[in-house]
Amino acid sequence: MTTLLYLGVAGGLLLLRQVRSLSFGRYKPEMIEKVREKQARQEDQIEDIALMLPLLLPANERIHLVSLHENRTSGYKGNHALRTELRRLRSFGLIRMLPDQHNGSMKDNLSFDLAAYAELADLGKRWVKRIQKIEMAEAGPEEKTISGEQDA
Repeated sequence: MTTLLYLGVAGGLLLLRQVRSLSFGRYKPEMIEKVREKQARQEDQIEDIALMLPLLLPANERIHLVSLHENRTSGYKGNHALRTELRRLRSFGLIRMLPDQHNGSMKDNLSFDLAAYAELADLGKRWVKRIQKIEMAEAGPEEKTISGEQDA
Protein backbone atom coordinates (compact mmCIF):
# COMPACT_ATOMS: atom_id res chain seq x y z
CA MET A 1 0.00 0.00 0.00
CA THR A 2 2.74 2.48 0.90
CA THR A 3 4.54 1.56 -2.32
CA LEU A 4 1.47 2.63 -4.30
CA LEU A 5 1.34 5.87 -2.31
CA TYR A 6 5.01 6.59 -3.06
CA LEU A 7 4.48 5.82 -6.76
CA GLY A 8 1.45 8.12 -6.80
CA VAL A 9 3.36 10.99 -5.16
CA ALA A 10 6.36 10.48 -7.46
CA GLY A 11 4.09 10.48 -10.51
CA GLY A 12 2.37 13.61 -9.25
CA LEU A 13 5.72 15.34 -8.80
CA LEU A 14 6.80 14.37 -12.32
CA LEU A 15 3.57 15.80 -13.71
CA LEU A 16 3.96 18.93 -11.58
CA ARG A 17 7.27 19.68 -13.32
CA GLN A 18 5.37 20.00 -16.59
CA VAL A 19 2.69 22.30 -15.17
CA ARG A 20 3.21 25.96 -16.09
CA SER A 21 0.57 27.43 -13.82
CA LEU A 22 -1.50 26.21 -10.95
CA SER A 23 -4.45 27.85 -9.30
CA PHE A 24 -6.51 27.29 -6.21
CA GLY A 25 -9.57 29.51 -6.60
CA ARG A 26 -8.27 33.07 -6.71
CA TYR A 27 -4.83 32.03 -5.46
CA LYS A 28 -2.48 31.37 -8.37
CA PRO A 29 1.16 30.79 -7.37
CA GLU A 30 3.77 31.38 -10.06
CA MET A 31 5.93 28.48 -11.03
CA ILE A 32 9.69 28.75 -10.62
CA GLU A 33 10.29 28.96 -14.36
CA LYS A 34 7.96 31.94 -14.66
CA VAL A 35 9.73 33.67 -11.77
CA ARG A 36 13.10 33.06 -13.45
CA GLU A 37 11.80 34.52 -16.71
CA LYS A 38 10.57 37.58 -14.85
CA GLN A 39 13.94 37.99 -13.12
CA ALA A 40 15.75 37.72 -16.47
CA ARG A 41 13.51 40.46 -17.92
CA GLN A 42 14.20 42.66 -14.89
CA GLU A 43 17.96 42.12 -15.23
CA ASP A 44 17.70 43.16 -18.89
CA GLN A 45 15.76 46.28 -17.89
CA ILE A 46 18.37 47.20 -15.28
CA GLU A 47 21.11 46.69 -17.85
CA ASP A 48 19.21 48.93 -20.29
CA ILE A 49 18.94 51.63 -17.63
CA ALA A 50 22.67 51.34 -16.96
CA LEU A 51 23.36 51.77 -20.68
CA MET A 52 21.04 54.79 -20.97
CA LEU A 53 22.18 56.54 -17.79
CA PRO A 54 25.14 58.37 -19.39
CA LEU A 55 22.81 59.63 -22.13
CA LEU A 56 20.14 60.79 -19.70
CA LEU A 57 22.44 62.20 -17.05
CA PRO A 58 25.91 63.32 -18.07
CA ALA A 59 28.72 62.74 -15.56
CA ASN A 60 28.65 66.33 -14.19
CA GLU A 61 24.95 66.08 -13.41
CA ARG A 62 25.38 62.70 -11.73
CA ILE A 63 28.18 64.21 -9.63
CA HIS A 64 25.86 67.02 -8.46
CA LEU A 65 23.21 64.48 -7.41
CA VAL A 66 25.69 62.30 -5.53
CA SER A 67 27.32 65.36 -3.94
CA LEU A 68 23.94 66.53 -2.63
CA HIS A 69 23.23 63.03 -1.33
CA GLU A 70 26.61 62.74 0.42
CA ASN A 71 26.64 66.34 1.73
CA ARG A 72 29.78 67.18 -0.24
CA THR A 73 28.49 70.46 -1.59
CA SER A 74 30.95 73.13 -0.49
CA GLY A 75 33.36 74.78 -2.88
CA TYR A 76 31.05 75.07 -5.89
CA LYS A 77 31.89 77.94 -8.27
CA GLY A 78 29.17 79.65 -10.21
CA ASN A 79 29.30 79.53 -14.02
CA HIS A 80 26.96 79.18 -16.97
CA ALA A 81 27.51 75.43 -17.40
CA LEU A 82 26.72 74.74 -13.73
CA ARG A 83 23.54 76.80 -13.85
CA THR A 84 22.46 74.92 -17.00
CA GLU A 85 23.15 71.53 -15.40
CA LEU A 86 21.18 72.45 -12.28
CA ARG A 87 18.29 73.81 -14.37
CA ARG A 88 18.18 70.52 -16.24
CA LEU A 89 18.20 68.47 -13.01
CA ARG A 90 15.41 70.67 -11.66
CA SER A 91 13.34 70.30 -14.83
CA PHE A 92 13.64 66.48 -14.54
CA GLY A 93 12.34 66.72 -10.96
CA LEU A 94 15.59 65.38 -9.50
CA ILE A 95 16.40 68.46 -7.42
CA ARG A 96 14.42 71.40 -6.12
CA MET A 97 15.58 74.85 -5.24
CA LEU A 98 15.26 75.93 -1.64
CA PRO A 99 12.80 78.74 -0.85
CA ASP A 100 14.00 82.18 -1.99
CA GLN A 101 16.86 80.61 -4.03
CA HIS A 102 17.32 80.41 -7.77
CA ASN A 103 20.01 79.55 -10.29
CA GLY A 104 20.59 83.19 -11.21
CA SER A 105 22.03 83.96 -7.78
CA MET A 106 24.93 81.57 -8.44
CA LYS A 107 26.94 84.29 -10.15
CA ASP A 108 30.06 83.56 -12.19
CA ASN A 109 33.09 82.81 -10.02
CA LEU A 110 31.02 83.05 -6.83
CA SER A 111 32.08 80.32 -4.41
CA PHE A 112 29.14 78.75 -2.57
CA ASP A 113 27.70 75.65 -0.92
CA LEU A 114 25.25 73.97 -3.30
CA ALA A 115 23.19 72.68 -0.35
CA ALA A 116 22.34 76.31 0.49
CA TYR A 117 20.57 76.56 -2.88
CA ALA A 118 19.20 73.12 -3.73
CA GLU A 119 18.18 69.76 -2.30
CA LEU A 120 17.43 66.34 -3.74
CA ALA A 121 13.82 65.66 -4.61
CA ASP A 122 12.41 62.20 -3.89
CA LEU A 123 13.02 61.16 -7.49
CA GLY A 124 16.59 62.43 -7.21
CA LYS A 125 17.15 60.26 -4.12
CA ARG A 126 15.93 57.23 -6.05
CA TRP A 127 18.24 58.05 -8.97
CA VAL A 128 21.23 58.44 -6.64
CA LYS A 129 20.60 54.94 -5.30
CA ARG A 130 20.38 53.62 -8.86
CA ILE A 131 23.57 55.49 -9.86
CA GLN A 132 25.44 54.08 -6.89
CA LYS A 133 24.27 50.51 -7.64
CA ILE A 134 25.33 50.82 -11.25
CA GLU A 135 28.71 52.28 -10.33
CA MET A 136 29.28 49.52 -7.75
CA ALA A 137 28.39 46.87 -10.33
CA GLU A 138 30.78 48.42 -12.87
CA ALA A 139 33.63 48.77 -10.37
CA GLY A 140 35.95 45.83 -9.94
CA PRO A 141 36.66 44.42 -6.47
CA GLU A 142 39.85 46.50 -6.19
CA GLU A 143 38.04 49.71 -7.09
CA LYS A 144 35.32 49.00 -4.52
CA THR A 145 37.94 48.61 -1.81
CA ILE A 146 39.80 51.75 -2.84
CA SER A 147 36.67 53.89 -3.06
CA GLY A 148 35.43 52.48 0.25
CA GLU A 149 38.71 53.52 1.90
CA GLN A 150 38.51 57.02 0.43
CA ASP A 151 34.92 57.53 1.62
CA ALA A 152 35.75 56.47 5.18
